[in-house]
Amino acid sequence: MVEMGWTEKRIARLAFLVGVGRRARDIAIDMDVSENSVFHQAARLTLHFRTVPNALIILLSPVACETFTKAAESRRMTPEKLLTIIAEICAAEPHLIQNILDEP
Repeated sequence: MVEMGWTEKRIARLAFLVGVGRRARDIAIDMDVSENSVFHQAARLTLHFRTVPNALIILLSPVACETFTKAAESRRMTPEKLLTIIAEICAAEPHLIQNILDEP
């Protein structure tokens, strides 16, 4: 673990991750800092850890993120909205998931 300073970008990421309901332990791993550092900085910024019901957080590879971002932009929507639509379609048609995952 490499302790890095809390730059504006890292503080924004911390606030985002806390806001979407990530656990301090997961944030610490993601940001390569100690869990204690996450708690201390969150307290300093008056951020509160909470559970977000019915939320799913996924981490995409840079290539996947770029692909979904481009697809969303061409449809004038956010990547989150695009992924929500795709996930809801797959949830409504479970055979799509099997077809995708079972494809060689």
